[in-house]
Amino acid sequence: MLDVRHGFAPQLALALSYLLDEPAGSPDSNSGDVGFSFSQILPTGARLALQASSTAQAAEGQSGSYASFVSLSLAQPLLRGGGYAVTHEPLIQAERSLVYALREFELFREDFSIDVARRFYDLVNRKQSIDNQRRNLENNEFGRRQAEAFFAVGRTSELDVLRARRSELTARNAQLEAQESLLLELDNFRIFLGLPEDQPVDVEPASPLFTPVRYDARSAVEVALENRLDLCNRREQLEDVERGLRLARNALLPDLELALGTSYATDPVDRLGGEDLERTDSTLSVTLGLPLDRVRQRNAYRSAEISLARSRRELEEFVDQLRVRIQSSFRELERRLQSLEIQRQLIEDQTKNLRIAELRFERGELPNRDVVEANQSLLDAQNALIDEQVGYEIARLQLMRDLGILFVGDDGMWKQ
Repeated sequence: MLDVRHGFAPQLALALSYLLDEPAGSPDSNSGDVGFSFSQILPTGARLALQASSTAQAAEGQSGSYASFVSLSLAQPLLRGGGYAVTHEPLIQAERSLVYALREFELFREDFSIDVARRFYDLVNRKQSIDNQRRNLENNEFGRRQAEAFFAVGRTSELDVLRARRSELTARNAQLEAQESLLLELDNFRIFLGLPEDQPVDVEPASPLFTPVRYDARSAVEVALENRLDLCNRREQLEDVERGLRLARNALLPDLELALGTSYATDPVDRLGGEDLERTDSTLSVTLGLPLDRVRQRNAYRSAEISLARSRRELEEFVDQLRVRIQSSFRELERRLQSLEIQRQLIEDQTKNLRIAELRFERGELPNRDVVEANQSLLDAQNALIDEQVGYEIARLQLMRDLGILFVGDDGMWKQ
């Protein structure tokens, strides 16, 4: 970008030279020259150039002589190659490409923040699952002690005791495996964050706060069409293709150029600073070129037309896919909302079911198989609720990103 912009800034050059000549049998001589040049492309596409030089010569036994020369020229294309859009196309495209890159980087930051949240909530999920498994283990330990006590007084069978012990051991083993898996994932999360090896990492076992979505599917599509950064890029890239078609059309025009020039020079004098510049030449020309071979330019124009038609179809397809994706995201959120309510109801029902099974087992009406199964069902429902809470939050964040309204501040925090 900086290189391209520099190419359209004033171009300055300065040259210095000195020559010492000592020919055999002739007087020694020396000469020096200072040259300066300036050129710039103007907004109209004209090329302005200024050149100036000053020369000093001296020979042994003779007085020195000094001369200067200045020329100014302007060349303005009137048809092919004329105008700001044609001559400044590299600068225009470089500036727009920079905007595209900034938008892509912002989208990367949004996706990266969601990825961090997904990994974080996965750790929260694992930690809460361990808490659920700990409570489940405590229930199984109590159930095993209860079964042993009932067996001691002849109120239950040895099979119930063995079943209770097996359930306790299974719960203990599951908890150990979950703890080991959590430690491994914490290390992976630390590496993902780029933290040093000696930096401990831990997460609070707090579920994500429930945040309702205040849009319906129709209004959400309108928001996305207005705010999506990648959609803005695609629309403006279509404008780039349209501009390319206009440039290809311009290349089919004849060459017509208006040129102006003037120059000033001095006669050699024997005193530096005593030169008087006098105009030596002024020119005005109009040049018309009518190339007979335009095959390459016509092929480029046809390719530009095809590229424009393809870009328009791709943009329409992207917008259609965007509508479908947002509607699908809303359906997923609605499903997760219903699943959250179902899981809460399941936990309530499984808690009651466990209490009933424990009471009936204490009265000797049921074997402890029902207590073991009720414990496991409650654990499954509790873990499923955590999964749905995390899934809803990630889906909501992804929807905000898809709508173009998930903003990440300089500190990495969301600004919705």
